[in-house]
Amino acid sequence: MSSSHSPDPNRDQETVLSFHDYVSNRQREQYIDCLARNYSADHLDEHEFERRVELANSATRLSELQSLVKHLPIPAEHPTSRSEPAAPHESPAETEYAVTRSPPEGRDFVVSVFSGADRSGSWNLARRLHSVAVFGGNDIDLRAARFVPGETYRITCFVAFGGVDITVPQGVNLVVRGIPIFGGFDGSKTDGGPDAPTVIVSGLVLFGGVDVKAKAAKKGKSKNKR
Repeated sequence: MSSSHSPDPNRDQETVLSFHDYVSNRQREQYIDCLARNYSADHLDEHEFERRVELANSATRLSELQSLVKHLPIPAEHPTSRSEPAAPHESPAETEYAVTRSPPEGRDFVVSVFSGADRSGSWNLARRLHSVAVFGGNDIDLRAARFVPGETYRITCFVAFGGVDITVPQGVNLVVRGIPIFGGFDGSKTDGGPDAPTVIVSGLVLFGGVDVKAKAAKKGKSKNKR
C-alpha cells in the first residue's frame, strides 16, 4: 500500500508571498526618496536619516523598507511593481562620479588660518571631512574624487571671517544643512538615486560663507576606478 504526501498549500502561499516581498532597486529608490523628503521637512535628524538610509540600502524585502517609513508624516509613494521595467534614464551605463571599491578612511581635514587651502584632483574621499576656515578660505572640488557607491559622506564646516567653496559631481545625493550667523550657508538638495553616494554638508558660519554646488565632472577624467 503506497502513500503519498499532498502538497501543503500554506507552504506554496508562503513562497509566493516571499517572492513578491523581495525588494527591487526601483522600490528601494522610492523609499529612500521618502526618507529624504521627511529629512528635508525636519521630521528626521541627521543621525536618524543616515541610519535609515543605511538600512534601506541593505534591505532585501519590501516589508523592511515599509517599516522604515511607517510612522513618518510624509508617506512613501506607491512602490512600483517588481515586474515593471525601469525607465532607461534610471539605469545609466556609467556614473557621473569616479568610483572606488576601497573602504573610505575615517577622517580628513582641510584647514586654513589667515591663508587658503585647496583640495582637488583624484583622491578617495574620507567618510568624514572637516573643513575649518578662520580668516581664510577653502576650495574643495570633489568632481574627480572617488566615491564608494551607496556610502554616506559628511563634510562639517566651521567658518569664522572666511569662506568655504565645495563642488560635488552631478549624480550624487547632496544634502546641505548649516547654521549661518551674519553669513551664508548656500546649497540645494540633489537626488542621485539609491545606489549613489550621499554627501551631507553641515556646520556653522560666523561672519563668512559656505557655498555648495553640483557640477558636471571634469572632462578627460576617468570615471570608474577600482
